[in-house]
Amino acid sequence: MHPHDYTERRRLARLRALDLLDTEAEALLDHFTELAARATGLPIALISLIDEHRQWFKSAVGLPQGMETLREFAFCEHAGECLQLFEVEDARLDPRFATNPLVTGDPHIVHYAGAPLIMPGGEFIGTLCVIGPHPGRLEDQGRELLLTLARSVVSVLLLRESERNLAARVRAEAALAESEARYRTLAAELAAAHRRKDEFLAMLAHELRNPLAPISTAVHLLRIAADDPQRVRRTGELIGRQVAHMTELVDDLLDVSRVTRGLVRIDHDRVDLHQVVHDALEQARPQVEARRHALQVDLPDPPVLVRGDRVRLVQMLANLLNNAAKYTPEGGHLALSMRCEGGEVVLAVRDDGIGIDAELLPHVFELFTQARRTPDRAQGGLGLGLALVCSLVRLHGGTVTAESAGLGKGSTFTVRLPRLQAREPAPQGKPPPGAQAVREPDAPAAHG
Repeated sequence: MHPHDYTERRRLARLRALDLLDTEAEALLDHFTELAARATGLPIALISLIDEHRQWFKSAVGLPQGMETLREFAFCEHAGECLQLFEVEDARLDPRFATNPLVTGDPHIVHYAGAPLIMPGGEFIGTLCVIGPHPGRLEDQGRELLLTLARSVVSVLLLRESERNLAARVRAEAALAESEARYRTLAAELAAAHRRKDEFLAMLAHELRNPLAPISTAVHLLRIAADDPQRVRRTGELIGRQVAHMTELVDDLLDVSRVTRGLVRIDHDRVDLHQVVHDALEQARPQVEARRHALQVDLPDPPVLVRGDRVRLVQMLANLLNNAAKYTPEGGHLALSMRCEGGEVVLAVRDDGIGIDAELLPHVFELFTQARRTPDRAQGGLGLGLALVCSLVRLHGGTVTAESAGLGKGSTFTVRLPRLQAREPAPQGKPPPGAQAVREPDAPAAHG
């Protein structure tokens, strides 16, 4: 018997022993594909299993679970050949895949990265892979996380097998020992992310439902007072305000979705941050004045230049100022400062507001993370502003951090951006990797 034939038979026997093929979706495995898609920012994530003639998707984000394709077209096959992370940055330019039906047709694979699922005996059974419609390359952190998730998927599969077969429990526990702590951490993160998502969806439903009651009442008033021009005008204004509020909520959702998924191109112009500060203060002033805050501004002498997109930088800073105003009780104190440190510009927004709980602090820039709200939800909004801030800062090659001594002790948000020297030219028209060719329309600032 040819050695390859023996290895393939052993591999297929191990795959069948797991009893995974042609089974229903399982929530725990779905968590890993969801986390892989979120961590890499790619729209499709799969647990793909390879048998004699096909690849079959046990878990899928962006494609139907249970879908299958012919094995001869499977990118995942190559991950099994190299037994390490296999990545194709642009399948359209790769002679191995350029004519592949999965590239020329649905799902139009361009960027592919697959981490092999390797059993303790060395058998390759499939991959945990992510797919995107645009050329790209995973960062080192993303590659390591994908490999870690793949190893954790294998651990879960082993646990699943041991639960079906008590006789194999001792061997399964030995295989799981090394990755047990890592699995527990990932499972806790997945559970927390799922909980935050549920809380966010509940709040979104609440925010979208709130304007419907006054709109419904206004429609009734229009029916019974059609002959009263003043009442019709006031009622129309009420409807307009509520519709504008709902539009703002939807715009926030769309904007944070576009930016966090890398679908927005930013300009790389020479920008003086003094103008950015001026425009951001103009946007934030209504909320600052409405809540009677004192705002202190400390700026160095102009110019302070960075390379970036002025509109998006204004949006980022306005979000931080609005966030500080929103979560500071009336009559509070806010401060905006800017300073230069070596090759960086440091912007800081401070407040003496409600602060941030220590458990929440590491997650404030994540989607679906909500700050503490008042019982009547007086501040409103969807809590998307900080996630948008983080994404915009990263698009400009910078970092953003949050500090707070705890609840009731205020917060400080610090943004660091690469400083552009006065004589250094700014590149023109070159979008960052993965950004779409046509710029999205400028969106209004999303409020935290």
